Amino acid sequence: MTTKVTVDVFQEINSEHQKLERQYAAFDAFLGGELVRVPVLRMRFSELAVILKCHFDHEEQGGYFEEIVEMAPRLSRLAQTLETEHDELLARLEYLDDQLSTTADVDEGFARLRKELEEFVAACRTHEHRETALMQEAWFTEIGTGD
Repeated sequence: MTTKVTVDVFQEINSEHQKLERQYAAFDAFLGGELVRVPVLRMRFSELAVILKCHFDHEEQGGYFEEIVEMAPRLSRLAQTLETEHDELLARLEYLDDQLSTTADVDEGFARLRKELEEFVAACRTHEHRETALMQEAWFTEIGTGD
């Protein structure tokens, strides 16, 4: 049987995933614009970084993965993989932030950096979608068992 904590945690994480998707879409739209300048890009990326770091911290400290494993132990390996991806995505985030601090608008590396930022956002989206699928798998399997 699902607990109130599980329902609350899942609803909160789902809400965060929806907010993140809106952030990703806004960042993508900005990044695809014609007049992207590094100082503004740095600011927008920093805003996204803060939101993403808080989200990952919330999932890790808030019991999201533990709730899933408690509900569906067979998903523990995937839950661990997704939690480990947080560190990998954060390392990429730090790398990109460093690159932004040393790149100029006219720098030949700017086009490459824009592409790397697009790929980073795509990787974050994929990660969040996989977390949502994990949550749904645990949730619907639990409900389907009649426990």
